[in-house]
Amino acid sequence: MKKRFTRTLAMLLVLVMVFSVLPLSVFAADVEEGSAATLITTAPADGSYGVIFNPGTDGKTGYVMGFDISDGNCASKHVSLSSDGKRIENLPDGTAIVKFIKNSDGTYYFTLGGKYLAIQDTSEGKEKMILLETPETGSKWTISADRGGMANAYNIMNAEYKWNGSSDVYLEQYNGQKYCGYSYK
Repeated sequence: MKKRFTRTLAMLLVLVMVFSVLPLSVFAADVEEGSAATLITTAPADGSYGVIFNPGTDGKTGYVMGFDISDGNCASKHVSLSSDGKRIENLPDGTAIVKFIKNSDGTYYFTLGGKYLAIQDTSEGKEKMILLETPETGSKWTISADRGGMANAYNIMNAEYKWNGSSDVYLEQYNGQKYCGYSYK
């Protein structure tokens, strides 16, 4: 009985890990709350504005990252896609409008309202997202094509911060509830 429980728990953890590492898509096109946003098929240009979006499994909805950070996480905002699945119809109030600042080393700063999005440690030994007045360690990000091969999707990873000093930390949209830092081996 104990072995069956352990195996079931292990399978559930595997499923959680698989679904939590789904790629994020970056949308852009000089967006603002209440407007539409169009999927871009390349990494964002230096100085461009956009939103960070995670598609739903139905192909008709998804979640954009919110501006509010609470307890080290950003809120998720539910959105609907156009019938062709290439545009967010209406960005809700509180959507994080991100300015993408490309660095000479190929990394990006993500600024929200003029502040830098970063990952740092908590006293509990977990990572948390914060907004900083100036760039510090943990505020550089990489944007790369989805490791799973999904077209027009990207993995967003912190370029400077490692959980426990060794594990990469990705920007993750978690179960429709929040955007947060997530690491795994």
